Amino acid sequence: MHTRPLTASGQALYRVFIRPELSVSPISINTKSFPPPQPWQRQPIPHSHHRAFSHTPRVGFKVRAPVNRTQLYDEEIASQTVLVVDEAGKLQAPQTRFDVLRSFDRKTHHLVQVSPPSPSGDPPTCKILSKQSLREAERAKQKALTKKTPEQTTKQLELNWAIDSNDLGHRMKRMKEFLEQGKKVEVVLAGKRQGRKASLTEAQEVVRAIRERAEEVEGVKEWKKMDGKVGAMATLFFEGKRKST
Repeated sequence: MHTRPLTASGQALYRVFIRPELSVSPISINTKSFPPPQPWQRQPIPHSHHRAFSHTPRVGFKVRAPVNRTQLYDEEIASQTVLVVDEAGKLQAPQTRFDVLRSFDRKTHHLVQVSPPSPSGDPPTCKILSKQSLREAERAKQKALTKKTPEQTTKQLELNWAIDSNDLGHRMKRMKEFLEQGKKVEVVLAGKRQGRKASLTEAQEVVRAIRERAEEVEGVKEWKKMDGKVGAMATLFFEGKRKST
């Protein structure tokens, strides 16, 4: 397709009507003609990364005590009214928990609930205690819990009815040492499979000697009746006095 050249009259019409529409000059705005914004028109810039926290607990907000502590401190006390026991042990008139917390230095002391509210509606009873005394009481409590009571072990001595005096004396010395340590001692008596057999009188004398040596230790008792038969198989049960720790 061939484009026909414009005539002189066509070029004149093009310059008058078409070309001005293709070249539009930018509009200039005079900002000086607008008044400055007023203070009430200025909007504050939100700071989403800043958040304010209140140090005062909300009304009805429940603060829980740590799991390893049973007593309630300060804001952990749910009641808004408390009874305070002073240093002289006198119960004061009911006060608001808020006023009590403002009456002492909270850096060094705590308001401690010592008894819960009564079923009749009386406020909980509290004391103002120093943090140092609370720490010392907690350490003493933990020490008492972790302090292990030594278990009373049981020792066993085996003797035969036909035992000679020297061997019996050695065994009785061991028995007394165990009993003096507060231990239990089981003396097992039996006859030899081979060798001399003890008579009934000799067997009874061995039992008597064992009991006499055991009684020489202060506080020893025969805590259980002899099990078995003299001259056959028998066990004597002694218990030493436990030492106080």
